[in-house]
Amino acid sequence: AVDGQGNTVLMTGGNALTILDAQGNVTGSIDLSTEQTGVGNIIALADGSVAALVYSEDYSSFDLCPVDMTGMKLGESIASLPTDAYSAAPSGGGYDLCYNKGESFYGYPLATDTEEQLVTWINSDVDSNNISSACLTENGDIVCLSSEYSSSGDGTITYFITLKKTPYDQVPQKTTLTLACVYLDYRVKSQILDFNRKSSDYRIEVRDYSEFNTDDDYSAGLTKLITEIGSGAVPDILVTSSLPMDVFGNKGLFEDLWPYIEADEELG
Repeated sequence: AVDGQGNTVLMTGGNALTILDAQGNVTGSIDLSTEQTGVGNIIALADGSVAALVYSEDYSSFDLCPVDMTGMKLGESIASLPTDAYSAAPSGGGYDLCYNKGESFYGYPLATDTEEQLVTWINSDVDSNNISSACLTENGDIVCLSSEYSSSGDGTITYFITLKKTPYDQVPQKTTLTLACVYLDYRVKSQILDFNRKSSDYRIEVRDYSEFNTDDDYSAGLTKLITEIGSGAVPDILVTSSLPMDVFGNKGLFEDLWPYIEADEELG
């Protein structure tokens, strides 16, 4: 990680940070062996400083600790970040850092010490499984690399993707179908992406409730989905894995498709 003055911080040997000045000369090092839980990564922040991601005692989060290049030590934690922030990148657009978390991409302003969801990959026709090196530019664009296997025999192709925030009235309007799930199977994800890229009239919007799970409650997302359905916020499509379908069925939430099938000239 490189700070605003051109100094470079390197993770070396797994238990130390080595500091180099702008000319590449070693100016010192920081021994991390005293950090009992270890350092997961280092990152340059928007203000030009460099910080280390130090695991919490129970490894459930990261403490963001500034690298003191004068005193050759780590400073006190300035934020607590989720473990997904392991791959955090420097950020523009008013955020200090940004990172992937499940199906979404988040910005993190240290001033509020809270993550903000910027985009859901699949709802932007991007496969999160293929994403790397994602970051937020100063003007608010999200850029990333996507490596996708080509079925045409060309092997793996890497794309450079730019996502631009666009006013709603400038986007081609389509009929939107909501799909709810608790974790999205990669095969289903692939079919949704293919459908959305090809259809000019319809679009499937995914709501993956697993993002609401926490280290303390791995069923928080399922609970939220069940609560929303109970209050009348029923999605158009449900991925049935991990869902209490018998309970939903007993409440009369499903449409009987046989009349539609029988009335269809091809299927009936």
